[in-house]
Amino acid sequence: MKRTRLSACVLLLSLSLPVLGSAATPWWKWGASPTNAPAAEAEKSAPASLGEAKPETAPAPGGGPAMVTSFAPIVKKVAPSVVTVFTTKKVKEQDVRNPFMGDPFFQRFFGNMPGMPGNGNGGGAPAKPRFQEQQGLGSGVIVSADGYILTNVHVVDVADEIKVRIGNEKKDYAAKVIGKDPLSDIALIKITATGLTAIPLADSSKVEVGDVVLALGNPFALGQTVTMGIVSALDRTPDELGAGTLDQFIQTDAAINPGNSGGPLVDTAGRMIGINSAIYTRSGGNMGIGFAIPSNMARHVMESLLKQGRVIRGFLGVSANALTPDLVKKFSLPDDNGVLVAQVESKSAAEAAGVQVGDVITEFNGKKISDYHDLRTAVTETAPGKKVRLALIRNGHPKTLDVTLKEMPAAASKPEADDAAQDEPAEPATEKLLPGVQIADLNDAGRHQFDAIQYPADLKGALVVDVQQDSPAAKPGAAGLQPGDVILEVEHKEVHSAKEAVLAAHKAKGGLLLRVWTRGNPRYLVIQNSDQ
Repeated sequence: MKRTRLSACVLLLSLSLPVLGSAATPWWKWGASPTNAPAAEAEKSAPASLGEAKPETAPAPGGGPAMVTSFAPIVKKVAPSVVTVFTTKKVKEQDVRNPFMGDPFFQRFFGNMPGMPGNGNGGGAPAKPRFQEQQGLGSGVIVSADGYILTNVHVVDVADEIKVRIGNEKKDYAAKVIGKDPLSDIALIKITATGLTAIPLADSSKVEVGDVVLALGNPFALGQTVTMGIVSALDRTPDELGAGTLDQFIQTDAAINPGNSGGPLVDTAGRMIGINSAIYTRSGGNMGIGFAIPSNMARHVMESLLKQGRVIRGFLGVSANALTPDLVKKFSLPDDNGVLVAQVESKSAAEAAGVQVGDVITEFNGKKISDYHDLRTAVTETAPGKKVRLALIRNGHPKTLDVTLKEMPAAASKPEADDAAQDEPAEPATEKLLPGVQIADLNDAGRHQFDAIQYPADLKGALVVDVQQDSPAAKPGAAGLQPGDVILEVEHKEVHSAKEAVLAAHKAKGGLLLRVWTRGNPRYLVIQNSDQ
């Protein structure tokens, strides 16, 4: 599988180990009907103070506030709710020997390890295919006394068999998957047991930066482990992590490592505020930047999986981007609150309601929208079929639209790349759009030059083939152009060729306004032309 956005270096934290053994038979099923709903309820108050949790304290030097000397009472309260999740999958021997070693993404962290092809340590092909078992390791948290457990999708996603061990007990329980939600990376599994200790769920919307937190799980198969830190940041977005989920993560410096995935992040009252899911790393281990899925998201997904076997989300059908100062000026906006619509999907709720490219959405059903993540959260948490009111700005004037949301469709699968040999097209003819920016027609030659990018067959525009690093257009991320981008509009005018883009650019004043397609995501940006 091709990996992208490696700049963030995100490692999903399920630990995989190859072992020999007998084949396992797939047995779990989707959407089994539980007999009892989880008992975990949101506590609607702010996280409790240390005094409520009764940790051990000692007088501070100089007569100041008491210092915490032990979190043992909290750990004793939470530990019985934390489980280790063991997974097994039947695979061919050549895959078991190196389940990740052929993946450049994994090699980026761990380098060339024994068993990799070509290193002389067992990397050659086996004499004949044999079936073995690949084992995985993660964590989870009990959310009901009768055996419901939350974990990550990436812990149990490809498992033929799942077993659960509670705390440091020796007994293992067989588990089945009740439901999975890849967009949030939350999975709900079930074991046959009663009288278990369920963790209480806190209201994660009341978590604050600086709150003390504990992370529990089973890193590197060492056994149940506790680490401490603080909430380092809130609302970290998937775009920052290079992940394809809907979560706005809680960031913590509590040590999180492979095997911690699915374990709880708890406050000082022993309530779960999040589920540990990912880390930012350049070494493969903890660097003090970990990410947890907020408990409110986990609760919503859990309840949906129990009731419907899947998570049903509202869908508006727009792609939008943040408002920069240059865009605010170009669109004559009063401020930078809202999101700029860069694309309206065909046959979507937005199209039916009359939303247009270039609109700025400022409110969703009375809720102020400051950025795209506000809009996405508001839409996905609204039931399909519900009519909502959008407040927007169009051509400098306020406007309202009533929109009836549709259901979010399943993610479309990308077509497989055609590996068949074919004649290599000639290099595309280029033209200068701006100093340091060369563009070309989006034809067969241009598409071949960037064959790693999946361009839709009906995509039209001018292809960006080169951007010099010292040019005004070479800003990082969404602020600048990238080779492989396709320019859809120049100064509000649609363009279908490089010449059309160049002609439209000559009329620009005060910076060049572009609408650009970047690897499936349309966006607006303004490039200052140093020739002006």
